[in-house]
Amino acid sequence: MRCTWYVARTKPSAEERASRDLANQDFKTFIPMSRVERRRRDGLLVEFVRPLFVGYLFVSFDRRDARWKKIYSTYGIVNLVGGSDERPMPVPERQMVELFARLAEHGGLIPLDLSRPRKIASGDMVRVLFGPYRDQTSIVQEVHGQRIDVLLRFAGAQRRSRIPVDCVGHVPEALRAAVR
Repeated sequence: MRCTWYVARTKPSAEERASRDLANQDFKTFIPMSRVERRRRDGLLVEFVRPLFVGYLFVSFDRRDARWKKIYSTYGIVNLVGGSDERPMPVPERQMVELFARLAEHGGLIPLDLSRPRKIASGDMVRVLFGPYRDQTSIVQEVHGQRIDVLLRFAGAQRRSRIPVDCVGHVPEALRAAVR
C-alpha cells in the first residue's frame, strides 16, 4: 500500500491534539517545527518552538483505503487542503523529501533566519530585527555595553540612535556590498 502526504488544516492551536488523535487511528502525521523569537512586553527577547505552518499538519494515507475519511471527524481537523472532500490534493513527493532533508540538516527544527552577533564592535554592519527601525541597516558607531549607537533613517535624515544589542543581527558578507 503506497501512502501519500496530504495537508490538513486544523482549528487554532489544535495541531498537536489532532496529530495525537490521528496517530491513535493509525495515521502517520508530521508537524514541522521552527524556532521563533518574540519580544515580551517587558522588553526581554524569548525563544520558543512552534509549528512551522501554524494551523496545518501533514497526514499520510492511501486514498484507495476508505478509512481515510475518518480524518474529517477527528478532533481539531477542519478539512484537507485542496481538491474536494472526495479528492484531496496530495503534496508532491519531491517537496516532502526536501522538507524532511531540510529538517534533518538542522536537527529537526527549522532555524531562525537570524544571524545574531556574539560580539559587536564599532564598524560592524548590522540589520535591525525588531522595533520601529526594523530592516534598516547601519554601521555601528559605538558600543555601550548591551546597547549600541547606530545611524538610522528617520524623518528623511540620518539620526544617531542607541538601541539594544539583542535587536540587531550581522549583515552577511555577501550582502554588504549591495546594502551600502
